[in-house]
Amino acid sequence: MVEFESLKGSSEYKNIASYMVGSGNMSLALRAEYQAALKIVREELGVDYVRGHGILSDVTALCQERPGFPSPYNFTYVDQIYDAILAVGTRPVIELSFTPDCLKSGPETVFYWKGNITIPADYGKWVALIQAFTLHLLARYGQVEVETWLFEVWNEPNFEEFWVNPDLDEYFTLYAHTYRAIKSIAPNLLVGGPATDSNGDEFLEAFLLRAKAEGIAPDFVTRHIYTSYPANSTPEFDYQAFKPASFAGEKVRRTRNFMDKNGYSGLPLYVTEMNTSYTPKNPVHDTIWQALMVASILAECLPSLDGVAYWTFCDVFEELGIPSCFFHGGFGLLSYGLIKKPVFYTFKFFRALLSNVLCWEDGFILTSDGERRVVALIWNHGMESIERTCVLPGPSTSFFLLETRVGSGYADPRAVWAAMGYPRYPGRDQIEVLRRAAQPAVCSRALQAPGGRAELCVTAAPGEMLLIECEFVISELDGYKTLNDKQIFKKV
Repeated sequence: MVEFESLKGSSEYKNIASYMVGSGNMSLALRAEYQAALKIVREELGVDYVRGHGILSDVTALCQERPGFPSPYNFTYVDQIYDAILAVGTRPVIELSFTPDCLKSGPETVFYWKGNITIPADYGKWVALIQAFTLHLLARYGQVEVETWLFEVWNEPNFEEFWVNPDLDEYFTLYAHTYRAIKSIAPNLLVGGPATDSNGDEFLEAFLLRAKAEGIAPDFVTRHIYTSYPANSTPEFDYQAFKPASFAGEKVRRTRNFMDKNGYSGLPLYVTEMNTSYTPKNPVHDTIWQALMVASILAECLPSLDGVAYWTFCDVFEELGIPSCFFHGGFGLLSYGLIKKPVFYTFKFFRALLSNVLCWEDGFILTSDGERRVVALIWNHGMESIERTCVLPGPSTSFFLLETRVGSGYADPRAVWAAMGYPRYPGRDQIEVLRRAAQPAVCSRALQAPGGRAELCVTAAPGEMLLIECEFVISELDGYKTLNDKQIFKKV
């Protein structure tokens, strides 16, 4: 049992857990379900930014050599993509990737939609593309708006899947040309990187030192975090073991400490991709255990970050092809049919936390508004029940408690799908049942606080996550002359 003498915490909680989200290639933003899902995460999770691959790739037709046309640039899809993102109140993190086919230096590609991962054959043409792209965005959306966007140079350049024979010198050449091309048009636009993968610490640090030395330091720093070991792959699904959440925490703390010591103190640090597994066909993504693992990753990482993008916000995603199974282990917070997975509530619960941190640890976070409201989050990825008891001071002798529960049969639509017999393509009626099954359990009660001190006891069974929202109340019963709840069921 822990007693608190004041509801004013010693540290501040910044609500950045759902500051960003990731998506697949940006042409998916043209899909109706993608747009509907983005609207949900904006409204319910408060998402501000969306990041995805391939805005420069041929999947958007932005840059293609077309005989008889006066310009190789085509902004038809680009405009529709960014119009859709802005329409719901979000903004883009523009990952500047991959190389258009007409500028490629080799045939190597990645993903089902074949993003070319080779360096530009002609940096003069690359610079012209970046400048034309930048000028178009400024003309269409205005400089004030575009100055709030983030331009990230490439995706995981230290990883051979996204860069043929990874080489810091080559990446730095691309970064320098891109950075200077954008800044030559509008110096206040925000350009960053290097978006290294989970194992890219040394690459990232060497990049930052060189960028600082050459006077083209990024305006923000990005990296990625996944916590899984290599996959045991089958034709349709991947299975993996997972590293502890402390792995993620150590990675972001290392980057933050390096930045602080090398002239980047105070600069934003974003994890622009975060998840447990790096494969979009791991069934764990659809389960309650994903929600609990991600909660632990957030608890480890958030104090060191300015934003984190869960990869991804919906299952409209095609890196490995078109999934042929409803719950197929996709990355999304939302499955097909806009069904909320348990991990959706991880982010919803973190958003509900208040600004004063009273306790912050793996499995339990306690926050307050400093006056009369307290919000606790507890989650349990162990095999035994866990319990936390806190004694809280307050301005009254009772408080109202609202408890929202995920797990133990609640907000677990994949389990319902399994009970249905794992239908590969559920019918409309089945999808409606799954949508209803995705709701958490909610209950409320009054808790007495004799002497202005309340004992709050919360318990989570294995595989459960609970949000407990408490508010000290002043009873208005004395204002009702004839209201008496004890008389409602009085026996004759």
